[in-house]
Amino acid sequence: MEKIKKYNQIVLAIGGTVALVTLAGIGLFLLVETWHYYFDDYDDSQYDMSIISEEVADSLANNEQLRTQVITFRSFDLIDSAKAIYILPVTQKNLGEAEYIDEGALGLMNSRYTGRKTSRRIYGGTNYNNLILFGPNISEPKMLFEEKVSIDGYHYLEELGSGYVLIIVAESDSNGDGVLNGYDNQSLFLYDMQTSSFIDIAEDEHTSFVNFVDGVDRTELIFQYGLDRNKNGEFESSYEPKVYYRLNIEAGRMELLLPNEMLDNLQGILEGSTDNEE
Repeated sequence: MEKIKKYNQIVLAIGGTVALVTLAGIGLFLLVETWHYYFDDYDDSQYDMSIISEEVADSLANNEQLRTQVITFRSFDLIDSAKAIYILPVTQKNLGEAEYIDEGALGLMNSRYTGRKTSRRIYGGTNYNNLILFGPNISEPKMLFEEKVSIDGYHYLEELGSGYVLIIVAESDSNGDGVLNGYDNQSLFLYDMQTSSFIDIAEDEHTSFVNFVDGVDRTELIFQYGLDRNKNGEFESSYEPKVYYRLNIEAGRMELLLPNEMLDNLQGILEGSTDNEE
């Protein structure tokens, strides 16, 4: 009986020791994580999907022979199953530190770090720098853009027959923050799959593409645009208005869905400047 009692005491002692060690380990882990969270110089630029502007990239490449981003690829997107046509989005990885540009294939291998860190306004949305058309009926992969752009998204419009790819693009660093991303004013590009070329689309100045119109058939080609009223190169949806445009493919331009006269009349009613005469 005495032996059983001593055995139970030993088991309890061992169990208590294991429990204490486990709790101490968990406490130490939480302490370390808390320390890293509050006191480490955490660099989240690797999650920033912004593309450095042409001016910034040229300055780095020409003056200092440096780069801060390298290309990478997303998954293939089958846009036309009947013709087996794919789009391969090209995106970018941010380097933790700027590195020297070496000559060679892709310019991706054997680079030397400078120890110089980069920082920018964080943008976490979808942001491609190019699109590649690929498929068995395409003689060779086709790169759609020859200039630096930021692509916020794309949509294949097979409903229109010949097939068009609508691409949401920021062509320039319109707000002057040194990067191309969804904060810059967006334009709509239309790529004709039949002619393998872009169709020019004229858009009003100081507007920014927002989205398709909900609840309307997409073949109507009605889109929502934001008005950059303060002309600072960035549509700020919290206090700048939106309007609707219809794409006229034959004319190659965006046309206001509601005429200017009606817009003026609506604004006049709102602000009380329109005389209501019987």
